Amino acid sequence: MLHLGDAPEVAAAPPEPAPLTQDWEIGVVYGPHGAPDFFQEADIADLFSASYEVHFNSARTGVRLIGPTPRWARTDGGEAGLHPSNLHDNAYAVGAIDFTGDMPILLGPDGPSLGGFVCPAVIARDELWKMGQLRPGDRVRFRPVARPEDAALTQTLPPSAGGG
Repeated sequence: MLHLGDAPEVAAAPPEPAPLTQDWEIGVVYGPHGAPDFFQEADIADLFSASYEVHFNSARTGVRLIGPTPRWARTDGGEAGLHPSNLHDNAYAVGAIDFTGDMPILLGPDGPSLGGFVCPAVIARDELWKMGQLRPGDRVRFRPVARPEDAALTQTLPPSAGGG
């Protein structure tokens, strides 16, 4: 039996979850394949100013994006192939923005670790969680960060993702 005053303290309500959004800004580190060797300067400017739409055919292997078509700094891939996005085997990082032909793909945790396409930027480590939140139809913009750790200075996780 509980007596008056014996009731346990009521816990505070949890903080509001982060609002659902369809517009994402993701911090990326420029490189390893940029301008002027593979892309024109205008292509890189587009990468950081355009809004890309998440394609319906996306998964943990990669998130396909619909956006501006690069104009490319070269006419073909040389010995690596006919398309300017082709290059000889290259190691991929999780979160690399891989241009497979004219379509950018964010390489996911179940994606390839080696391939033959250019990658103008890589998602900063502290921003990788956002890849798992993207849904078909969402819009993505890329924000350049000077160093991977700079993303943490400008972006924190929402409480619903374990942040403070």
